[in-house]
Amino acid sequence: MFWVLKIVRMIGKNERFPQDFETINVFGWGSQIPSDYKKEYRKTSAAPRPIRLSTRGNCTGGDMLKRILSTTLLATCCLFVALIFLSNRTVQGANGVIYDDALGAGWNNYSWNTTVDFDNSDPVRIGERSLSARYETGWVGLYFDTNTPLSSSTFSTLGFWIHGGFGGQTIRVTLIDESENWQTPYTITPTANGWTYYEIPVSQLGNPAHIGGLVFQEGAGYAQATFYLDDVKLFDESPPPPTSTPLPGEPTHFLSVDVTDERHTISPLIYGMSFADEEKSAELNLPLNRWGGNAVTRYNWQNDSSNRANDYFYANVPNNNSDTLPVGSGADLFIAQNQRTDSTTLLTVPMIGWTPKDRAESCGFSISKYGAQDGAGSGTYADCGNGYQNGQPITINDPTDTSVAIDETFVQDWMTHLNTQHGANAVTHYSLDNEPMLWHQTHRDVHPEPVGYDEIRDLSVRYGATIKATDPSAQTLGPGVWGWTAYDYSAVDAVSEQWTNPPDRNAHGGTPFLQWYLQEMAAHEQSTGTRILDYLDLHFYPQQPGVTLLPAGDRATQELRLRSTRALWDSEYTDESWINTPIQLVPRMQGWIDANYPDTKIAITEYNFGGIEHINGAVTQAEVLGIFGREGVDLAVLWDAPTLNQPTINAFRAYLNYDGNGSQFGDVSLGATTSHRDDLSVFAARRSSDDALTLVVVNKSFENIKAELAMAGVNGSADTYQYSAANLSNIQRLGLTPITDGAIVATLPAQSFTILVIGGTVAPTTTPPAPTATPLPPTATSTPLPPTATPEPTPTTILPPLPTLPSIFVAVGEQTTSGTVNGDYTDTHVDDDLPELLIEQRTNGAPANRISYLEHTWEIELESVDGAELLFSADTWHVSQGDGDSFQFSYSTDGVNFNDMFVVADNGSATRIAFPFPSGMSDGTLYVRVIDLDRTPGNSANDQLYVDELIIEAFRTPTAVRVQQINTSHYTAPFLLVVTFGLLTLSLAVVSRQRRRQS
Repeated sequence: MFWVLKIVRMIGKNERFPQDFETINVFGWGSQIPSDYKKEYRKTSAAPRPIRLSTRGNCTGGDMLKRILSTTLLATCCLFVALIFLSNRTVQGANGVIYDDALGAGWNNYSWNTTVDFDNSDPVRIGERSLSARYETGWVGLYFDTNTPLSSSTFSTLGFWIHGGFGGQTIRVTLIDESENWQTPYTITPTANGWTYYEIPVSQLGNPAHIGGLVFQEGAGYAQATFYLDDVKLFDESPPPPTSTPLPGEPTHFLSVDVTDERHTISPLIYGMSFADEEKSAELNLPLNRWGGNAVTRYNWQNDSSNRANDYFYANVPNNNSDTLPVGSGADLFIAQNQRTDSTTLLTVPMIGWTPKDRAESCGFSISKYGAQDGAGSGTYADCGNGYQNGQPITINDPTDTSVAIDETFVQDWMTHLNTQHGANAVTHYSLDNEPMLWHQTHRDVHPEPVGYDEIRDLSVRYGATIKATDPSAQTLGPGVWGWTAYDYSAVDAVSEQWTNPPDRNAHGGTPFLQWYLQEMAAHEQSTGTRILDYLDLHFYPQQPGVTLLPAGDRATQELRLRSTRALWDSEYTDESWINTPIQLVPRMQGWIDANYPDTKIAITEYNFGGIEHINGAVTQAEVLGIFGREGVDLAVLWDAPTLNQPTINAFRAYLNYDGNGSQFGDVSLGATTSHRDDLSVFAARRSSDDALTLVVVNKSFENIKAELAMAGVNGSADTYQYSAANLSNIQRLGLTPITDGAIVATLPAQSFTILVIGGTVAPTTTPPAPTATPLPPTATSTPLPPTATPEPTPTTILPPLPTLPSIFVAVGEQTTSGTVNGDYTDTHVDDDLPELLIEQRTNGAPANRISYLEHTWEIELESVDGAELLFSADTWHVSQGDGDSFQFSYSTDGVNFNDMFVVADNGSATRIAFPFPSGMSDGTLYVRVIDLDRTPGNSANDQLYVDELIIEAFRTPTAVRVQQINTSHYTAPFLLVVTFGLLTLSLAVVSRQRRRQS
């Protein structure tokens, strides 16, 4: 039907017909259309019995009409159909609404090889429905054509919301002009798991005089994940993107800021990170960058090597900077970077007494020297054992296998080197080592004995005094304890496990460790006149299950993550972990400092609340940074910092660069209150550089909240920025929000934070900043274009296919019934050269009767997989320790009854193994188990099994493309069908007669 009308349209325009045709999928069935027609359709893999339409030579539409006019009836039919078509176009004239809960009037869906659903119910950005689309192969497209081309002088801007689903798509947005010529494409990459608003001027899309169509074309050359569109419109002005629908009624939550209540200066050093790269530091204007962690406890600045301790088989690992050492070491490069980005360097100096003796890749527990062990490295480090034999630690090793003894002069020489290379005071902050209360575990190859009260005091005095003697202006941080129990007890106490009668603490008057430590530092200053400790340095990792260093998790875990921040300050919050008592970390430490060593600052040099890949982690981090500023923390460093593409980076942007132009949160904390602290937080500060009032309002709840913010004596307007699920990639500027009678009433989106700036330097409303949600068009060099408007992949090139519905599920938990584990289930999520290592355990008894065995189970949560095909796959390999066990992988839906999948034999190298699950699998927990297969007496070697990239992928079979046909009046449709049939029949008869005459 459609192509008959198109042919009539071409006849009327005297357009030249193409010479050949190709098969495509129209209306879900195979039929024939012109191959060089400007719609640029592509072939389907198969089409049922196509009907071939053809012409001879380069016959124009007018010439064909003359031939067909020889048949009077055919001419009459053509004229009648043309009148109906033209009449229908008038009735169906298009407007600027392309999609809004349904395809807009006058717009037709001519998508090819793309599965389209105009009635999708989840996710939806605006209204009740959205459009879902999935590319089935490369270079295909979602194509909307209008019956009546629109003038770009009237419709000057294209706007739309797009949700990337699982993400990873590359999409070329292209306009088609009234002559069906493709215009300049504009490439976008939708944000995964969230909506992004794009507003693109027609002038950046080729600037055609008239717009006849719009294409969202696949731009990477292969099938891609489902994405979603909503509120796709052409309009003649640039309104701000739609915000959340205001909630009806009066505000339910109330916030208040007292602009006269100036409490204290907010230290910029609370916004620190560890090992941030230069791009991140530069964008954020990062105030502090930390060189820290387990490896730097044994870093040798002279040969640029570190020992990885139990993080990796106690191996010495040299950096690849060997030409001019010690100049140009990794530490030198780190400090030079911080100087370029104007970031304060926090440098950890070793106090443990040992450092790598050379650049050799040696290890603390050599297998060739100490015998086979329960675990071992691989490749270059295959001789490195884990220091355990049959579950018992090796205690006879020699520290000089890897290391050389050092003292405080080693640090003094390093400081002299740094001053020479980078200038005086290039490094201003020094940490006195890292987590000494864990040395007997992390560095037991050189320090097997647990650290007690006296040792850590003596080391702090020696090294702290040396640092101050070398640079009196240097700031020192100590003792860098790992967490909750180390605040009160030493490692000697922890090893004894006599928590009610701790021997080391009792020997020091029963005083909690950190309080005693502060007293000793105060006593040293009193006796010498020199302060050798400037910051009380501690680490804080929330102990609530599923929070620290873990993905966002389910809603219950996300809510727990947000509540866990109360442990930083709230005396009424009982920690929801094994701690089971109010922590009130910052007030507790401030009280200890005031009582034992006044004027000491508070540093939290490692913390992590998890979820960095998710908006929940971003909202939590915004809350944490606000708490640090409000509660008076002096220095803080996030461990395992987010990338520039992860949501949590936006929490740092909120305080360090909310507008992309370097604007920051204020530096003088103001009093602020909230009526519902579990739902909303407000952090307020005055920016001393321009006296602007800056606020960060955090909606921690999972619902939109209508709130009133009262600020007595404040009027005018607030420049407003917001981070929410509407755009997970960046903070959006919403414009100016009016302040009426000293108050703002606003609807705050669920899981969001909003930045308000009042006074000072406010962005002008007439010239908005470069929009984050509407990126600038790519340059010719940054986004290479295919050679034609719609290229096909070269037939001989095989591109890596993507799943048609790449729902990917990873392990969320695990249980080891027998055997031991190096790493955990998170090591199996991606291919990052960090696999999980499973090791068999051995029974006791006579050697001939010993048995080695292993049983380990992963838990994987499946969601919305009904009707999908599930494929399990993993990179897994077995390293035999002598008797070549094989390992059986099985699955279960109840955790009791398991079905076999495949066996991993003694393969010795990574092998990708896949197993398709039977149909009928549904939502719920799936258990994947691995067990050894040989438990006969004498089979006693502790074989090792490595597992990496363990995932389940869900695929759905593509369905036919839904195409909206041209609407005709109900009373003309039957006649139009008859006329069309007659036209096709007579046209074929004419062609057949011409062929017979030519033959």
